[in-house]
Amino acid sequence: MAVILLVAAILSQPVVSIKDVQNITGLSPKAANDLVQAFLTASILKETTGHQSCGEKAFLRNEPIFSFVQRLAWRYWGRN
Repeated sequence: MAVILLVAAILSQPVVSIKDVQNITGLSPKAANDLVQAFLTASILKETTGHQSCGEKAFLRNEPIFSFVQRLAWRYWGRN
């Protein structure tokens, strides 16, 4: 379920931090970090330093890959 929540969130919020992922999914810091690492490995997110706030790492959605994931989500779960 956390994966779906994060995909839905980055539809409207293309830059997220670990703290954002925790707030979005309700995961612990370690679990949120693990989820972000999985998204990095799958190239859905990429680390960026240009959007850092308060010294926290920021992660930007990878547009070409994310567009593919978005189309899959729409196909299987609808647009809403």
